[in-house]
Amino acid sequence: MHDKPLSDLTPAERRALLKELLRKKTAPETQAPPALVPDPGARFEPFPPTPIQEAYLLGRRPGFTVSGVGCHAYSECDTGAIDPDRLEAAWNALVARHDMLRAVVTADAVRVLPDVPVYRFARLDLRGRPAADVDATLARIGRELATSFRDPGVWPPFEVRLTRLADDRWRLHVDLDLMTIDAAATLRIVHEWGRLYAGESLPALPALSFRDYRLALRTFEDGPAARQARAYWEPRLATLPGPPDLPLVADPHAAATAPTRRTFRLSPARWAEFRAQAQAHGVTPNAALATAFSAALSAYSHNDAHALTVTLFDRQPLHPDVGQLLGEFTNTLLLEVRGRAGSFAARAQALQAQLTRDLEHTAWSGVHVVRELNRRRGGITSFPVVFTSTLASRAGATPGGWLGEWTAGASQTPQVFLDHQIFEEDGGLRINWDTVDAVFAPGVIEALFAGWSALVDRL
Repeated sequence: MHDKPLSDLTPAERRALLKELLRKKTAPETQAPPALVPDPGARFEPFPPTPIQEAYLLGRRPGFTVSGVGCHAYSECDTGAIDPDRLEAAWNALVARHDMLRAVVTADAVRVLPDVPVYRFARLDLRGRPAADVDATLARIGRELATSFRDPGVWPPFEVRLTRLADDRWRLHVDLDLMTIDAAATLRIVHEWGRLYAGESLPALPALSFRDYRLALRTFEDGPAARQARAYWEPRLATLPGPPDLPLVADPHAAATAPTRRTFRLSPARWAEFRAQAQAHGVTPNAALATAFSAALSAYSHNDAHALTVTLFDRQPLHPDVGQLLGEFTNTLLLEVRGRAGSFAARAQALQAQLTRDLEHTAWSGVHVVRELNRRRGGITSFPVVFTSTLASRAGATPGGWLGEWTAGASQTPQVFLDHQIFEEDGGLRINWDTVDAVFAPGVIEALFAGWSALVDRL
């Protein structure tokens, strides 16, 4: 499209180039999607796990750094006066509506259960108890759910509790297993839960099921797009850098795995300023934020280049109704970041160019890239630093204000010790860092977060 190097392009030319590359990524001739015909009669038949589900199952086993943990997201919400029975009934309506909230996963198959028991919220009444007892009980519940480790082959893939603090005040605890749904789906769940609680009727779901999509995707994974993507990644395996070489404890395998959440926010005005600065330099907000994250990591990393695991909510356009499905659509890619020299804008432009090229070749997923990398190198290399953003899908818009204030939370993922998560919230920006602090040398993660948040604020 352009003969000039990327650094010589004007911001308008860079944006045009990015749009052209993204258009090519979704063009029918590139994707060559298979025909997908819904099969409602086979809805409850077993189907194969996705590559990311297989990776989660493997990562739960002992022997890896941050192993023996589930992949789940825990959140707490302080509510006002609610009707707990109506809230519970709305949740059960949600479970009846979405197949993947009734799914179980084993090493060889995913199965949607046609019927499940009515799910009852565990309820605890702390009214009138001393404040110290209340605080200790809430902290204990938070620890239990933030480190839960449930069997994905046994329903349910979630836990919901209610703690009553006063006549008109409750604490809601929600832990969702991410083995059957992805992180973007959790936001939709809370949104639909609110509509059902309010007595609204939701539109009927299409006949298409996640099972239909998964079987079609498996054909797609064996097709021309996957072969082209593999041909793109395989020559890069010899030079692909490892993860950021951060200061860790002597034996990170033995470190405790309890997660810690740190949160950074930009007000709507500051977030608008950030987006304007990124646009003026011809980069997306995601590219600018990824560059800031990488720059902060580089300040503490011993290697000059590293690779980040980038999480994608990757719904392939195999059917017009795919967007209405709830399920595990997570894909990953390994984003190579090289060099610490040059201006921030130049590094952001280079990162965006690399990411744009990589996005054309996600049909061979990051899980497959890591498997082949380990096979060739004869060892086990993981990429435990993750960059996750919901900005592109607009999935990060706050859906849960109807309940109250979401005050705390944490997530765990096997073999991940630092997960950088981006959401838009009430017009502003929220970024969570979910970390396994015990893996890091003393003081490192605190200094890393402080330096990174100062950089984002300056940008």
